[in-house]
Amino acid sequence: MLENTLAVLEDHAPGLRDSIAHVEFLMPWEIEERFGMVGGNWHHGELAVEQMLFLRPVPGIAQYQTPLPGLWLASVSSHPGGGISGAAGWNAAERIIREVRA
Repeated sequence: MLENTLAVLEDHAPGLRDSIAHVEFLMPWEIEERFGMVGGNWHHGELAVEQMLFLRPVPGIAQYQTPLPGLWLASVSSHPGGGISGAAGWNAAERIIREVRA
């Protein structure tokens, strides 16, 4: 899989392969085993309809606030996931500020 991926990338960016100093290619089962991410998903849960918005990561601890006072979620496991860098942290900070002001 790695070689196929590099071959396709090389077609679009000639010389790319020569600029790579090290590659670590992990399959989902290896990611799960090494880092404890269920299913090997970097987003700590599939970005599917049943895990979006107020359901992410699971009902009851979504919207960044958890049942534990002072414990907030601000990672890829929170909405909107890891596809938008820093967005979950930004959203959590806004929620915390609103809670503190209330």
